[in-house]
Amino acid sequence: MDFSEILANLEVYWDIFLLNLDDLRKDVNGRCVGVEPWQLISFSIGITLIITWIYQWLNHPELTIMQRVKRTFFTCVKNMPYVKGKVRFEL
Repeated sequence: MDFSEILANLEVYWDIFLLNLDDLRKDVNGRCVGVEPWQLISFSIGITLIITWIYQWLNHPELTIMQRVKRTFFTCVKNMPYVKGKVRFEL
């Protein structure tokens, strides 16, 4: 097999890849009909921030998973209006 045959085979695979990529693009565009551009941007930014937060939360170097779960749970509970009022009253 010489170099020209390898290039010919790669060209065929590249064409197949581009056809599938175009089908994917059309599918995504079809699913986004009726969605405003600002909604897509907001959704993308929100998902990126959530994934980043989860990644950082899971890969914290100093705390175990259970310590992080407890800390997050009690932080959420302390921020509930009823509990926050009781904590302020007791302090």
